[in-house]
Amino acid sequence: SFVDEGFYMGCANASSGAGVEEDNGLGILANHAYGVLEFIEVQGKKLVKCRNPWGQYEWKGKWSDGSRQWTASIIEELNVVFADDGIFFMSFDDWRTTFNRLYILRIYIDDIGEKWHKNFFSSEWTAENAGGCINFPTFSSNPQYYIKTEEDSEIFFSILQPCHRFHRAIGSKYEPCGIAIIEKKTDDLYRQDTLPTPELTGYPTSRENCIEYTLKG
Repeated sequence: SFVDEGFYMGCANASSGAGVEEDNGLGILANHAYGVLEFIEVQGKKLVKCRNPWGQYEWKGKWSDGSRQWTASIIEELNVVFADDGIFFMSFDDWRTTFNRLYILRIYIDDIGEKWHKNFFSSEWTAENAGGCINFPTFSSNPQYYIKTEEDSEIFFSILQPCHRFHRAIGSKYEPCGIAIIEKKTDDLYRQDTLPTPELTGYPTSRENCIEYTLKG
């Protein structure tokens, strides 16, 4: 699971109708990111431990610091210290109804080193190679990368656009883009023009789109 593998996680209450970091009345700020530190089951209670990166300003509902839900035995078992430090607990039910975004950062490098081999390729869509989605007759003109493995391999593909925060002055925006994995029947390096059933991502308008796939050796 994401928790067992040590992925970094965050959450937010994204709301177009609320102001930036507007309090919902219980200490949770709209359109503000929180760290998800731990999912806990203790004495039959399911809790989520979160942190406001400000280091202050916390949840004020059930299981907040000093609330009546806490018992001496749970406080001792979890080694909880109540302080205005940005760390707070919520019931799992309150957490999932309060937040509508969960962000997960997969870790490919840890304290020991790289867990995966990685390669980066830079490219762009131009008038000549912007082939459109897979149902377009021009699809095969899109950039293609040929990958061959000697044995079955788990591969994680990601397509990433430049961060629009650095280009807002020139009206930058994210374009819909996706990844198609197509099994090549021959060993040549010619472009794949015929399209057998591919493994596809969608075409979201977001900075990054990714897919994990097992390539056969």
